Amino acid sequence: MRMMLVLTLILAACGADDDDNNTVIVVNADSGGEVNSTNQGPGGSGGTNVVANGEPGTRAFDIRAGITAPASARQLRDEIRVIGVSAVFEATNQANGGQQLVFTGTLTQQGQQFVYSTGPSDSLRIVWSEGAPTDFYFTALDGDFNVSPDRFVQRTHNIQLRAAREGLLDMTLNSQKQSGQEGFSLQGWANLQGVRFQFNVNETGTYRSSSDFGAAEYESETNLTGTVTADNGYEQEVQEYFRFELVNDVTNDDRISNSTWTANGKRYQLDNLRVRFEQIRGYPNVNDYWLIEGNLYEDDVLIGQAGWEANDLFISIFMLVGDEKIELYNFQRLQD
Repeated sequence: MRMMLVLTLILAACGADDDDNNTVIVVNADSGGEVNSTNQGPGGSGGTNVVANGEPGTRAFDIRAGITAPASARQLRDEIRVIGVSAVFEATNQANGGQQLVFTGTLTQQGQQFVYSTGPSDSLRIVWSEGAPTDFYFTALDGDFNVSPDRFVQRTHNIQLRAAREGLLDMTLNSQKQSGQEGFSLQGWANLQGVRFQFNVNETGTYRSSSDFGAAEYESETNLTGTVTADNGYEQEVQEYFRFELVNDVTNDDRISNSTWTANGKRYQLDNLRVRFEQIRGYPNVNDYWLIEGNLYEDDVLIGQAGWEANDLFISIFMLVGDEKIELYNFQRLQD
């Protein structure tokens, strides 16, 4: 269950005590190019104050939340479905040698291993070495059971489940991929940086994959719509476009956002925010494909412009508002 162990670290970082002041984006080609965040060092400031997140209730937090919340929905989708599928695979292998799928019982972490036991009878529970357990309630699971969990979600599949972890999240996920069509829906809440966000989003689109003459190719185009709200009065209408392309170990990601949201009495709107970048083996490959542009409006007044900068260690993508750079994403560069 190596994949599940890795993703646990990301899932735990979403808790109320998270100190995510410096976020590095790691794009996993196997997960369709979505972003995962881990805590690493900062990017270059270029002489301007960098506000990495801002505290809840501040303008910087509201701006960053509006730009990153839609990507968080996709990240939650990736983590929930891969961890859930990994749990079923492991429970099935331990319970009956892979003869019949197992959707209930408990997997208890012991060092780097997980040990299966029966009960509860209504969910598949993961008891971590630290923190609250996670329960998965499956209503449907279909796909290619002869591949790894990360490959499972990239091939034709039907996944319907609810994932719950006390104090962290309670979300229902439906994910389908078949005959060139793919999509997912996500409803429920997740605690991100001390704020409970409620997601009700849907993504639909197309994909194409091939493996000819030794070259593996994958391409997808999707649109994400819906709402994101929070207990503090935050309300967002999501309007996002994503394109992902994989050729062997090179990935190209393209996101265009025109989402709008209100927070603390202010109305924000993105005007064609575009984040386009290329990576090789999970590290940024800076070239002419890179494009970071777009504007941010507050109550119909232009207040921000997207930009990026790089040094030898990191690449930082930010929204420049006045003399402050509100950091959105931070890529760690490959070191020689």
